[in-house]
Amino acid sequence: MLAPNAVTQMHVALVTPVYPPDNGWGGIGTYVYHLARGLAGLGHRVTILCGYRSEPAVREEEGLRVVRRIRTEGLTSHERSRQIATLLEDEISGQGIEVVEFGEYGGDGAVFQERHPAFPVVVKLHCPTRLCAAGEAPAWQAWLRRCYLPAGLRQMDQLERASIARARVVLSPSHWLLETLRGLGWPLPAPAAVVRNPFGGWTGTVAATPPVAGETPSVLVLGRLARLKGVDLLPEIFRRVWRRRPDARFDLVGQDTWRTSRESWGQWLMRRTDRARRAQLNVLGGVPYAEVPGVLARQTAALFASRWENLPYAVMECMWAGLPCVVGSGGGAHELGEHEVEVLNTARDPGAIASAILCLLEDGGLRRRLGEAAQARVSSEFAPGRIARAMEAHYRNAGAAGSLPADTAGRQRASDSPSGSLQPQLSS
Repeated sequence: MLAPNAVTQMHVALVTPVYPPDNGWGGIGTYVYHLARGLAGLGHRVTILCGYRSEPAVREEEGLRVVRRIRTEGLTSHERSRQIATLLEDEISGQGIEVVEFGEYGGDGAVFQERHPAFPVVVKLHCPTRLCAAGEAPAWQAWLRRCYLPAGLRQMDQLERASIARARVVLSPSHWLLETLRGLGWPLPAPAAVVRNPFGGWTGTVAATPPVAGETPSVLVLGRLARLKGVDLLPEIFRRVWRRRPDARFDLVGQDTWRTSRESWGQWLMRRTDRARRAQLNVLGGVPYAEVPGVLARQTAALFASRWENLPYAVMECMWAGLPCVVGSGGGAHELGEHEVEVLNTARDPGAIASAILCLLEDGGLRRRLGEAAQARVSSEFAPGRIARAMEAHYRNAGAAGSLPADTAGRQRASDSPSGSLQPQLSS
């Protein structure tokens, strides 16, 4: 076993195809960004194996070894998992990595785990492919997506299940996600536990600015425009708010996505909004991550209406900035804050969400109290150092410090072409 002494340095590898700033943030990239800094702050060595935008590179960033060598375009999920396994073998052999953490999404760790079943691996849950597919489907298709997936997504699902089944330790950011997968019969190992996602905020100080009396209230909808994120509920929420607060404005920040082959969700949203009100919808699209704090500081409140979430960073970011939030999202979103203490948790219903937004718009004291409490909760409970300390114990529980046979990397590289024989033995 790894030494239980908290000051014993470990060398941890965190694997993520997406890592900021080169090829975006995303939930997993944001998670790795903050966790890596928390681990480094405790004295551990951290290698981040991640994707690249244009050219592969290896560099030191804030005391972290960032290896941008994962090719993310033009590969099947199995080909990517096999590529990651070979890259990781090189890193372990050359750098002395002792434990590896993968996300379950995409099954990136499955091939490495099959090749090296004794190596200490921790898998952190984010949101498996099957749940994402069901969340993006129309209501009448959701049950079908739980049972049937197209070939590419089905391969991802199989790899995810294999990775989870082979992990020494599986961790979830929320109780909801852990219990949901157990209820669906996923092969979770006995050492499965909840460890929240870390968030250390942005450089500098950001706080939501209390609106001046008579100022037009602005409500933020943060997240991509997609069915999973609740865009289909927004027209009714907006109408209900405007009945009592016709001056309210809504800022929508997040990537637009296609509803059909001919219409995006942003276009659909405008079409479902009265012409006289369209000027009060500000569809900003994707905003550079460094500019998000400035957007948050201009808002009066934020609303969330996703079908389900694991432990959403969008809500956490608003809370960190002191922006009062109405959380109507399903899943683990309600675990971020206590109702009427740090957030207003509501049912996922347009009427309930609109009523809670109106409460915030009309009660400055409530906004201030929730914003301050939310900021304090994220800064303490989800601080990267605190989460990294919890992860230390799970890395040690994953087993003895890992090593590979001396000829492993060369042997595996020789069979790393797509026509090789290293197909995982996965059940359908």
